[in-house]
Amino acid sequence: MDYSDNILGGSDTVLIGGAKAATAPEDVLIGIRLDDRFLIERKLGRGSYGTVYLASDEKLRPRKVVVKVMRGESLQNEWALRTFEREIEALIKIDHPGVVGVFDTGKIPDGKPYIVMEYVDGVSLRSLITPEGMQFEQVARIVREMGSALSAAHRVKVWHRDLKPENVMLKRLNEVDQQVKIIDFGVAKVTNSLIPLSTAQGQIVGTIGYMSPEQLSSQELTPATDIYSMGVVAYEMLTGRIPIDPVSAFQILDLQRLGISKPTEFRPDLPPAVDSIIFKALSFEPRDRYESARDFGDLLSTALLGKDEPNEVNAKPGRPIEVGGATLYPEVAHVLFMDLVGYSRLMLDDQRDRIHELQEIVRHTNAFKDAELAGKLLSLPTGDGMALSFFSDPETHVRCAVEIGKALREHPKLKLRIGINTGLVYRINDINENLNVNGGGINLAQRVMDCGDAGHILLSGNVAVQLRELRLWKENLHYLRTVKVKHGEQVDIWNLYNQQIGNSEIPSKLRPRWGRLWLIATAALVLMIGGLVWALRPPVRPPVPPELVLTYFLMPTDRINAGSEERFAGNEIFRNGSKFTFVLIPERTGSLYLLDRGSGRNGRPALNVLFPTLKKNNGSSVAAANQRLEVGIHFDDYSGDENLSIIWSSQTVPELDEIFHAAATTDWEIKNQDQIKIVTEFLNQHQSPPPKVEIDSNKKQTTVNGQGDTFMSTVVLKHRDF
Repeated sequence: MDYSDNILGGSDTVLIGGAKAATAPEDVLIGIRLDDRFLIERKLGRGSYGTVYLASDEKLRPRKVVVKVMRGESLQNEWALRTFEREIEALIKIDHPGVVGVFDTGKIPDGKPYIVMEYVDGVSLRSLITPEGMQFEQVARIVREMGSALSAAHRVKVWHRDLKPENVMLKRLNEVDQQVKIIDFGVAKVTNSLIPLSTAQGQIVGTIGYMSPEQLSSQELTPATDIYSMGVVAYEMLTGRIPIDPVSAFQILDLQRLGISKPTEFRPDLPPAVDSIIFKALSFEPRDRYESARDFGDLLSTALLGKDEPNEVNAKPGRPIEVGGATLYPEVAHVLFMDLVGYSRLMLDDQRDRIHELQEIVRHTNAFKDAELAGKLLSLPTGDGMALSFFSDPETHVRCAVEIGKALREHPKLKLRIGINTGLVYRINDINENLNVNGGGINLAQRVMDCGDAGHILLSGNVAVQLRELRLWKENLHYLRTVKVKHGEQVDIWNLYNQQIGNSEIPSKLRPRWGRLWLIATAALVLMIGGLVWALRPPVRPPVPPELVLTYFLMPTDRINAGSEERFAGNEIFRNGSKFTFVLIPERTGSLYLLDRGSGRNGRPALNVLFPTLKKNNGSSVAAANQRLEVGIHFDDYSGDENLSIIWSSQTVPELDEIFHAAATTDWEIKNQDQIKIVTEFLNQHQSPPPKVEIDSNKKQTTVNGQGDTFMSTVVLKHRDF
């Protein structure tokens, strides 16, 4: 995989893509060995005051390094000289994998200083930002690592002062993982610096648009200025634009005071918490921002990763985060949310009696008593019910729900519905210093509960997928459907029931809009006027089936050219071993399923799930109109054809949802022969009539246009050894 060269330097980051920079005859340093160790191989770029070279470390072969040499004319510029020296000082003080490392410094024979730095084999963050914004998971990883790296710099009293996408690199660690590297500390502020101040020390440094209000006003700077810049970068990664794009420093100060647009205005599918999290980082007053960049990165990462993947969140239980004056403790909780159906219609004294009756039932469950005794439970009243947050094993909340369900048989007046979820919550010290619970984990439990009727015990998808691994629960869990709950979030809903507990009926909110009552009324109306309608009816015309349109293309991930988006329509022949991102964009809201169809052992068909998975779209098949869906594709080293089956439907397909979710336990391969038969029959059923496929050679994309509720299209990707 070829990554573009990314050259590090004070205010002179250079990207070289594809063709390498030519070696000029006057580059007399080419072939020179510095300090009898670093062999300069070629020139990579030239910045405002330094020339950057690629070199090899002869003592630690085959390690590549970057050597930046200050140019002769810059030696006469005091500010440039001090900037070069201060970058060296800053990098030496910071010891963190997220900050580019420095290996050596010195002077070449003619007296010009040089610095030997880590060579970053990767890409600039700038090249990854798209107009519509980056993937949530990718942004979550980047902001978390950025926050950690900046906090490491701040601990040694170094403020970057020019944080922007061009100064954030993504270093390739292996074929999958990347590491954030913050570069360009040329204008950094180093507290208690040993470098003398230059006569130009008072000038404003940084990049307008990413600079904090206090930086623009030449006020005293603190780590909060980098947190502001990090907020701008996060805003841009998610929306494709910076919050304020002024033409002057004076204009940006005025706009900063007036406020900015919410990120969700440009990208409605963002989790709602993102607005307030980023706004806090972009507060006009430094004191109103986060105490540390790590806190900001962790909190934003948590919000972006959503509620269905709590294990992905880099939040340490018990470590407080200050937000809005409250101390937040991010922890994974197993939440049981319940309320009494019809509670508001009861008389006040009946409400009191019902709540007391429910409380007695809950308190006498073994799950409640054990967790309370161990200090692993927070119980909160909710007006018409209660919420229990267990901080113990992942089955506790479900066992508690089962105990409650069994007890309800002796209390027929209690009409209870229950929602269960596992996710991140925050223990909040309220105004009375009492512990409370808030956060996505408890919010989603309530939204799941809201889907049910009296007697229902409903679970979110992330809980159900884990429980289905246990024989005790598997036969009692029944998939309902993927639904859009509050704020547009897509959640898989499962129903827990058997002969003793729960409600086996489909919840009224999840039933089709046309119900039995509508059918009866329609039938009666037809009987009343049937004769007249039949006699006078116009010629019957078949309804026009709905049109389903989907566009796809491939983007290479192993050769990115200077930030440009190189892409393919999919009809080309690719090289063995190539890596791509398969991008699909539906024109309307619907459900997408993507399979890789190959041959397994004994010649039997092998079906591998590519979308949805737990890490792609939170495991939901539902895609919004014009939502950009991305799937990684890696061709092996053997020539052949890859057959991808795209299934696009105007509504969810329950049998596919259940089979695709079950594949999570088998490395996303559908191995059960009955399930393979169901999927194969579904594909055969919908392959005719075939959708219309149009290849746009100018836009380098393919559009699939199908009629009806569902279509299936096969994409053949050919790769050869050449």
